[in-house]
Order: sequence, then structure tokens, then C-alpha cells
Amino acid sequence: MRNLGVSHTGPLTHLHYLETYGLTPATRDAVIVFFEGNDPEDLAREYDALARWSATGQRPPRGRRPQTPLLRAIHDAWQRHRTEPVPVSSPPNAWFNGPTGPQPVTVSTPRGPVADLPPVTLNALDDFLTRYAALGQRHGLAARLVYLRAKETVCDHLTIAAAPPEGWNSTPPTDLPDHLAQRCVATGVLFLDLTPILRAKTDAGRELLYNGLYDTHLNQRGAEVVANALARWLQPASPSAPP
Repeated sequence: MRNLGVSHTGPLTHLHYLETYGLTPATRDAVIVFFEGNDPEDLAREYDALARWSATGQRPPRGRRPQTPLLRAIHDAWQRHRTEPVPVSSPPNAWFNGPTGPQPVTVSTPRGPVADLPPVTLNALDDFLTRYAALGQRHGLAARLVYLRAKETVCDHLTIAAAPPEGWNSTPPTDLPDHLAQRCVATGVLFLDLTPILRAKTDAGRELLYNGLYDTHLNQRGAEVVANALARWLQPASPSAPP
């Protein structure tokens, strides 16, 4: 198994990494995780960069810096730690009502309906799925897409602060997973929505499966839940059936 995940990348980059670094004679399954929180915007940004490169031949700037010696890097990091204030993101704006009491959490405005996405993003989604399915067909892979919800749409046991995120009470529930499920059927990509699994685990033990403060990623327990779900989904006997 190869894990090709890289920070600050979106679906188009994932697809490139898969084709460039992930294929072996033994590869039979490919899994790309689509994160509700920022992957639509990341995908639109990647397609914009690709269009500019096609038009100008210039790559977008990457801000690469010369590599410093290890000891110099450690010294500089220590100096920053001692002299610079640690930047703080948005303060906690909600509490997760767990079995041991309320836990402070940071939530964002929930993802809105597909109709709110720009047409360029919807076109990019279709093109990405078409490319993904074609890559699977060329190399004999089962192309799989996993939908990972954001924290605020999984954790129902929340008490929101007096000043909730903008649009918290007025944003309609997103239908993005339904849209992606339909497009996956149309393109031949296998699809798994992790929402029911994450919500069931959260409800059963009132256990927070995401990092509570600032960070939007799964915590250790959430990663374990997702890993078990993916292991069941990847069983050869039922490649397209949810766990």
C-alpha cells in the first residue's frame, strides 16, 4: 500500500501523484479522499493554475527557499519559539457535549448546497471524475472516491457560542455528497460517503472524532474509525458496498 497524501493539495494533484508515483504491477485499487471542507476550492484553484499554465507556459510560484543546515533550522526554530508570539486562530466558538462534559471546539460555516458552487467548480469536478475513471480503466484499477465530511456537519451534539459563524443558522444543508454520488455512478467511479459511519460513532459514545480546536482534521480516534471503514470497503467480496 502507498500513501501519497500531501498537505495543501487538492483532487487534481492527488490524481497526478497517483499516476506518477502510485502505479505498480500489483496496484488494483486507488482511493482518493474528497474533503468537504476545502477540496471544492482546492480543485477550482488547481484548474485555474492549469489553465494559466496552458495559456502562458509559466508555472505558478511555489515559494521554495534554499535548504538550510539542520542545526541552523533547529536554532532558528528555537529562537522563534522564544521571541515570537504564537499566532492564534479563531477562538473556540462552540462546545461539543461529550460524556465527560463540554469540550471547546472551533467550527466553521457549514458547506452550502451545490447550487452555490461556481459553474467552473462543478465543471472541474466532472472533469476530475472523468479523468480518474479513465485512469482506472487504462491501468485496470478500481477507482474509488471517499467523501469525508467536515467537523461541523458530523458533530450534532454542539452548543454554539453567542456569536456563531456567519450563516450558521441560515445555510441550507449541503447536497454535495449526493451530487458526487450521482456523478460517480455516471463516470464509473466507486463512491463511499463516510457521513453515516462518523455520525453513528459520534452518537453512540458522544466521542469527538475530529481535533477540537482550530484544526479541521480527524483526530486519532476518527482516523481509526475511517481506517476500519475503508478496510471493510476494500474487501474483494464487495468492492462497491458500504460497510
